[in-house]
Amino acid sequence: MASSGIRPKPCKNNCGANIYFDARSAIGKTPEGKWVPLLWDDEQDIGTDTPHQCPNSRYAQQQQQQTTQQQPVRPIGPAGGGDHEEILRRLDRIDKSIMEITQSLAKFAKYLEGNQRMADSDARYDQDKEDGFA
Repeated sequence: MASSGIRPKPCKNNCGANIYFDARSAIGKTPEGKWVPLLWDDEQDIGTDTPHQCPNSRYAQQQQQQTTQQQPVRPIGPAGGGDHEEILRRLDRIDKSIMEITQSLAKFAKYLEGNQRMADSDARYDQDKEDGFA
């Protein structure tokens, strides 16, 4: 792409990446008409046609800030301040859920098996009909 007159420039957020803009790129502009910075491959001296995901952009910083503001999940166990009783209750709920899922899958397997038998029977009937036996 360097020969096509496109020149890379440093990202304005000082992340160290070189970027470029290309109107001919399918992803070079948003549907709203905003330019999308594309990542430049310095080693090969070509455009990648890949959007630049700048870690220093306002969007990335907002996402990081929201992530750190979320309430952390309270770990269980001695280090997390949880007790062994809580662990046992959770494991019991997991065991019950696994049993329910296993039972549902067994019922579903019987249902599928019954449908397969009916389909096989219908196919044999159709074959017998074609052969003049039905």
